[in-house]
Order: sequence, then structure tokens, then C-alpha cells
Amino acid sequence: MEKVIPFSSKPNTDAVAANTRAHLPTGQALADLPNSWNGGAEQQLLLMQRLIGCNEVESLISLFFRWCSDLGLADGLTYEAITDAADLNLGNRRHHNANYTLNLDQMALGRVTLCRRERFNENELLSVEQALGTLSRCLRTAIEFQTLQEMVTQDALTGLGNRLSLHQWIERELSRTRRHNSPLALMMIDVDHFKKINDAVGHIGGDHVLKTIASVFKRSTRGSDLLFRFGGDEFTILLPHTDLQGACDAARQIRNNLARISDDELALDTATKGLRPDVSIGIADYRPGDTQDSLLQRADTRLYHAKAQGRGAVCSNV
Repeated sequence: MEKVIPFSSKPNTDAVAANTRAHLPTGQALADLPNSWNGGAEQQLLLMQRLIGCNEVESLISLFFRWCSDLGLADGLTYEAITDAADLNLGNRRHHNANYTLNLDQMALGRVTLCRRERFNENELLSVEQALGTLSRCLRTAIEFQTLQEMVTQDALTGLGNRLSLHQWIERELSRTRRHNSPLALMMIDVDHFKKINDAVGHIGGDHVLKTIASVFKRSTRGSDLLFRFGGDEFTILLPHTDLQGACDAARQIRNNLARISDDELALDTATKGLRPDVSIGIADYRPGDTQDSLLQRADTRLYHAKAQGRGAVCSNV
């Protein structure tokens, strides 16, 4: 059985007291509760100290589960996200479940299922529900933070990362490559003759073409690859754990998939069929001593040579 808990960011002390009294054993007063009942004020404070300041949903759920596990309140936990974040399964699956849908100020936050070998008693469930109130407030902050972060680092038209995000990720991947001595490749991509397409179909049609091309990039790359709109009709793809040959194979796959896109999908009519988009791609792989600027510059130089070869080409050496 699932319970929907509509938490509020403004605690209603009367409601909390009423809820607590409803769970009291018959004949027991609120003042008679032992300190350990309800998880104890100290344990609730400990949970708050663990969670406050954490802005990652996955980390929050892991910390919450660790708290539950330490108190024997759960052997396993499942979190079903409302957002695009991946669902989480922690610990061990058990027979007895306590299911909750979390809402805070009418904002849906996700579903939490706690499980363990022993049946939950009412006192334990009340402890969990109070702890879920703390989790819900921190979850909302984390989700809002993530939304703001996406607004800052995501290209609004294509949904790919933007240029700011690109620079952040290149630094991270360069550090990882230096640390693990693993390969890294980068593509600079330009849509050939895009100005002609834009002039023929208008800005709305041009935007649609760019979004369609971005969708081809997504379908043509791995989940570990990082895609960005560099600006205008230029794109960048960062390929971790990929050498130069692997990047060239990926570039050819992108061009092949783009060639198979129908005119209907591109929203081109008979008057604009001759303007089907193609791309030129320059590729650079990491060399010892490379910086962000040197890697980007080498890929950009190879893009220039790909365009000089008549466009619709891939260049990986100069």
C-alpha cells in the first residue's frame, strides 16, 4: 500500500502534533514518549546535518538510505524519480515494504520504497515519515538547483550542452585522461551552407533543421559521449575513452545517419530539396601536454581543412 505525503515547507506544528498523537499507543501521552521513539530528536537532527548542503539527488537518496540502514529502518530502498534522473535501487530487496509518494508544496518529488525483512511497526513508520519530511525539503532544493544548472549550461534550442558547459567538461575529461592515461577525442562540426538553408526556409525552418541534426548526433553517439552546440551552426562532440580511429568511425556514422534523414523529417519541400544539410567534421585526439585551447584549436584547424576539401568531409590529420 502506498502513502502520499503532502509535506509543506512551512511546518504546521498543530498538524504534526495531531499526526503524532494518532500514532500513539492507546492511553499514552505525547510527553510520555521515550527519546528513542520517533527515531529520536538526535537522530532526526543527525539526518538533517547529513542532508543539508547536498545538491545532488542521487547523493541525497544514498545518505537518507544510510541513515535508515544505521537505525535498522530499512535493508533496501528504491527511489523513482519524477525528473529525467535515473531511478535508484540501494541495498537488498526484502519482503516487507513501506511505499511513499513525496510532494512538497504541491511539487512532486518522486516515490520512495523502503523494504526490510521484519514488518514495520507504527512507531518506526512515524520515524520514517518525519525523516521523509527532511528529505523532501532537501530534494526540492536539489531539483531546483539542477533545473537552474541546466538552464545555465544547456542550449535552449537543441537541448545539447552549451559553450559554457563544453569548457567545464573538457577540463574534467582532460584531468581524467591525464590521470588514467586514457584516450580522448574531440570533434568540431559545421553544418555546410547553413546560411543558404536558413535563407530558403526562414529562421523557424532553420531552427528545425538544427534540432533535427542535433537529434542525429544523439542517435549516432554513445551515452558516454558529450554533445554541445558551440554556437550558430557549429557543434562539438567530446568522446572519452576514444582514440583517433574510433572518432573517425563515429564521424562517418554521423554523416551516414544524416544522409538517411528524410526530407519530411527535415521539413524540406520540393523547392528546397537541393539544400539537404551535410556536415564537415574536424577531429583531434589528446596529446600529452594538451590544454583545452590546444585541443580545440587542432580540431578547429582540421575542420577548416575538411571544408577546404569541398565540405561534407572528415579530416583527422593535417
